[in-house]
Amino acid sequence: MASRLIKISKKEYKYKFQILNFKNNEWKQLVRIDNSTHFGKPEQHIHLGKKVKKINIKLEDIEQYLIKLAQKLMGDKNENPSS
Repeated sequence: MASRLIKISKKEYKYKFQILNFKNNEWKQLVRIDNSTHFGKPEQHIHLGKKVKKINIKLEDIEQYLIKLAQKLMGDKNENPSS
């Protein structure tokens, strides 16, 4: 997971948390949560593929949320298929 604190000021902070997937010798974004400007104003939202949707989640919970979501999207590679 990559996370980045983009800007901090007394009035605002900007951030981006994303999960990248390495496939076919290329890094591709799987999912991202940030608070850049969408919907006419800066607010928290999630990028999932080409879709952008508003989301409300505590900053300290974003990492675990994204990890669980990425595991669901990719399928858990650690699971053993049942015989």
